[in-house]
Amino acid sequence: MLVLTSFDLGLLSSVCGSLTGTLGGQLRIAALSHSGRLALCLQACGWATWLFGQCCQQVAILFAPATVAACIMFSGSLLSNALLAPLVLGEHLTLQHGIGIALLSVGGSAVTWASSQHSHDAQSWGELSGLVDELDSRIALSGTFCVAFVLLVQAAKARSMHVVAFAYLFALCGACDLLVTKFTLQLCRLKVEAPVGLKNDLPSKSQVGCFVAAMFAMHIGTFLFQVASVYYRKALESLPLFLGSGAVMQICLCGIFFREFDFNLLEATVFGLGFALVLAGLVVTSHAPPCEGGDED
Repeated sequence: MLVLTSFDLGLLSSVCGSLTGTLGGQLRIAALSHSGRLALCLQACGWATWLFGQCCQQVAILFAPATVAACIMFSGSLLSNALLAPLVLGEHLTLQHGIGIALLSVGGSAVTWASSQHSHDAQSWGELSGLVDELDSRIALSGTFCVAFVLLVQAAKARSMHVVAFAYLFALCGACDLLVTKFTLQLCRLKVEAPVGLKNDLPSKSQVGCFVAAMFAMHIGTFLFQVASVYYRKALESLPLFLGSGAVMQICLCGIFFREFDFNLLEATVFGLGFALVLAGLVVTSHAPPCEGGDED
């Protein structure tokens, strides 16, 4: 009888979420090229499929390390995007797209292997809350938000936002969503599993409710970015940028915050090479020649 560990469950949920979430996004893109009942049907199916993918990703966030969840969601979404775009949107996969996807898949697998050796959940509220007080976490968060503020000021002055700036803000919102969600789900797990005598050492129900509200607020922010992202139309051109920047941001921020970078020499080497392959795959895919077919902007 096959028995799945919590890590296996998180991995499978991440793959399933990547596939269904990507399909949902492409159905919403396809709806923009139609009108009437067909457009409404595509929108409805797209949102339903995307929401199911998000539910799968919540399971992945709970059971898998944050770096693994981020990398598999990214690599899986990009592979699904490349395979589904010709079928759903009529776009053509070029050789350069194929090379980029191969790099991303190998790199994502390497990052997953290295990070899977450090799957660890906080065992107490003191351990979980101590993550917030780490200096490197505060520096990383402060630096990313300063860059976001500069980009927002530039966009306000220009009265428009470049796709790269949008990708950065989308990535930061997604990384914060992942961070807050994993923190909140671990807190809820501690609240449920704690013995009766230790429940008083945990935050009150109202405080836990505040964390849950913050988690849903981040979900809504990510949802709004998802809504806006489909207007960039060309899935093989825009989605690799959004997915790649999101994966890099999530791996860096969440890996630092949840202390998932405690590697030995072999793991650090594999992780570094894998991360470099992910970045290389992002560059190759983003600079692939424009795909033919589909609607033009």
